[in-house]
Amino acid sequence: MLSHESLLKVIRLFKRGVICPSEMWIPLFENLHADDVHGFFERLDPELRALILEEYNGFAHNRFSQSRYERYSPAVQDTVVAIREWCESQSQS
Repeated sequence: MLSHESLLKVIRLFKRGVICPSEMWIPLFENLHADDVHGFFERLDPELRALILEEYNGFAHNRFSQSRYERYSPAVQDTVVAIREWCESQSQS
């Protein structure tokens, strides 16, 4: 299980172009708990939050369907749903 600090490093690697989008999303899916998503994203600095939202709206939005993640555990599926809900709520505000 990666710590929040390690997940932050993954996001920063994505920002620098070192890793591809899926290499950022998969660790988030597998290491955040659904009930922790909101707090984790809210603690990110505004630039990284904007990066997450931009990536979600531009790339991942169409890839966040439940059927795509059925092979994962229910906990990971719950996290995917929580991330999708957080991104969509931020996009509406």
